[in-house]
Amino acid sequence: MLNMKLQSCTLKRQKDKGYAWVVLLMSFLSHMAHQGFSSSVVGNLTVAQQSHFGIDLQASSLICSVHTGLMFMLGLLGSILLKKLGSRFTQTLAGILMVLGVGLSYFSTQVWHVYILFSIMAAAGLSFGYVASAEILSQHFVKRKHLAFSLAVTGNFIGKSIWPMGSQFLLDKYGYSKAMLFMSFPHFIHIIAGVFYISPDDQEDRTEDQKIDSDSDVSDDRSSSDDSSIGEESADQCKNGGEDEEQTIEEKKQNKEVEIKYSSKANILEDRDIKEKQSISLKDTFKLLFRDIKIWALLINAMLWNATNTVFYVLINDYMLKKTDMNGDEVAFGVTISGLARLAASIVVAATSCLKYDRLLLHIAAITGYSLVTIFIIFADNQMTYYACVALWGVCQGASIANLVSTVNSFCEQHLLGVLFGVELFFEAFGSMALTPLAIFIGVLTEEKYALVFAGCLGMLGSIILVPVAIRNHLLSRRGH
Repeated sequence: MLNMKLQSCTLKRQKDKGYAWVVLLMSFLSHMAHQGFSSSVVGNLTVAQQSHFGIDLQASSLICSVHTGLMFMLGLLGSILLKKLGSRFTQTLAGILMVLGVGLSYFSTQVWHVYILFSIMAAAGLSFGYVASAEILSQHFVKRKHLAFSLAVTGNFIGKSIWPMGSQFLLDKYGYSKAMLFMSFPHFIHIIAGVFYISPDDQEDRTEDQKIDSDSDVSDDRSSSDDSSIGEESADQCKNGGEDEEQTIEEKKQNKEVEIKYSSKANILEDRDIKEKQSISLKDTFKLLFRDIKIWALLINAMLWNATNTVFYVLINDYMLKKTDMNGDEVAFGVTISGLARLAASIVVAATSCLKYDRLLLHIAAITGYSLVTIFIIFADNQMTYYACVALWGVCQGASIANLVSTVNSFCEQHLLGVLFGVELFFEAFGSMALTPLAIFIGVLTEEKYALVFAGCLGMLGSIILVPVAIRNHLLSRRGH
């Protein structure tokens, strides 16, 4: 009976299999509906809002800019909710905010309605869901966590391939109001995902652990008495000259029971250690993170590489239209090529996740790659060169994003991932909102190509900042730490 209880508990605590894959599927679908949605529909909505509300391009683009900026900045608030209330509550709240923020836009008649519903409420939901969908995977996956992170982020790129065409179809056929209502329906997946985001270390497991501890103590007494009797019998056999030294079936069962008992106790102690770490206050968690210089290097890196991405997205179409003889459709096709390249790169990262390599080195190499492309694309003076550049840029950027959660996780323990990832998003937003206007200002004063060069140099600087961390990690690994 005790044997069956211990085996049941061990199976229930196994990660990387069973229910963990259900959680991964929900995280994958959630990524399709939050990151995949936000970065894909803002361009179409910028155009649709102009005609629906009778506003100019500047006013419409500001709505979507606030939405995108808050989506990253509110990641810090999402990490606090995650720490206080857990992944399940945070993900469910994210779904409710997304459904209400997008769905209630059906009733929008003035611009300030859109700011409250789409720019603020929907952005908060996206941010909370992004943090929760990443953190829950670290609870259910240990050996295959890099595969889980990469597969979940692949949903982001698939969403970016579906949402642009789907949202434009809805806007053309039904108009802005009905299109927003229809686009709110897929966001119920966030609420459904929240139902499945169950931590493997529940209160139910804790009570079961207490039962197992008491049963194990009883088993200790029984096994010790059995062992002593067995020892006496074997001593008698030796005295009588017995030659049979093989273990009996009963002894094998007892040994197996003892092995299961000790492995179960080890799992219990490990889980209790994790729970003790998770009970650290939010203030102490931030102190633990910010006193580490490696964390600051990671956060500064996030500021710089996201500024590079934003400047590239903002300027590349206009720059290529002015520099080359390509038309708008040909330039826009380059963006499609970049999206397909990002998707291919994310699939490759997921497929190679079982290999042992330094995720930080991949992060540095990917950022360096698309930063160099951002600089050298100013020399692209024809269509084929432009397509080759954006394809290479998409491969590097896709590898970086697919590897992002794994990289952040390499800087902290599992119980700190949710908080650190939220802080990472906040610094990404800060870099985008602070450094992108500076790059645009440089482009206005001089030429757009110098803004692209400045952006590429920011990304290169971000990579250089992480090089000492990578060297230190390599030296420690060689010493066996």
